[in-house]
Amino acid sequence: YLHNVSNCELFMSATLGNFSLYKNMIGMQNCEKGQYIGLDIPSTFHYEKSPIYYSDKNPMSYAMKATSIRPICETITKICQIFKDHRGIIQTGNYENSKNLLKLVSADVKKRLITYHNSKEKDLAIESYLESSNGILVGPTLLEGLNFDGDKCRFSICMKLPYANLADNLTAAKKALIPDWYAGNCISNMEQGFGRGVRFDGDWCVNFILDGCFANLLRYSQNLFSSNTLSRIKLIK
Repeated sequence: YLHNVSNCELFMSATLGNFSLYKNMIGMQNCEKGQYIGLDIPSTFHYEKSPIYYSDKNPMSYAMKATSIRPICETITKICQIFKDHRGIIQTGNYENSKNLLKLVSADVKKRLITYHNSKEKDLAIESYLESSNGILVGPTLLEGLNFDGDKCRFSICMKLPYANLADNLTAAKKALIPDWYAGNCISNMEQGFGRGVRFDGDWCVNFILDGCFANLLRYSQNLFSSNTLSRIKLIK
């Protein structure tokens, strides 16, 4: 069907994010309706066992992270103890958070943590993780390119929202040029992360977002989330 209606095609894998925002990012902001068609194909997966729990407390913003880190690590300890017989991943956002996590979790959880400090160590860490029975892979680069199907990953924790670095000139330029890009990019990265542990229909992985900044992202940028993600989001009690 696509070949019959299109003279020019661009094929991309994984998550594009909000279509209207993506359209602007690739230079189609001046195109009128009728010049393009957006096709949204619903997922055939079932996500009843893969909720996305979020916290509205303990924001990991620059101003608040020093006071938020300890209670977040206490929550991580509880989650890991609940999933004591399962493997899982913790997206820390940066290496500093990885170090703090090692210091602040309980001893029984700490011995399960598998960390890395660069790309070479990451490959070795993934090997150790897959060989373990209840290991927990910890690091800042676990949102894409990983295939943890079945019992290779039954829970995932987002310690800090994956916002792009505003100190980067390209990031700052995109944020200034394209409305909603900054929030949309963060949401797209998160939705990539939600897929690391659900790789086929019937697979499941429970997701936790512990950065309290997510509540504002959900409040002010809800239109940028996919309908699939919105249907799974629940507030942690």
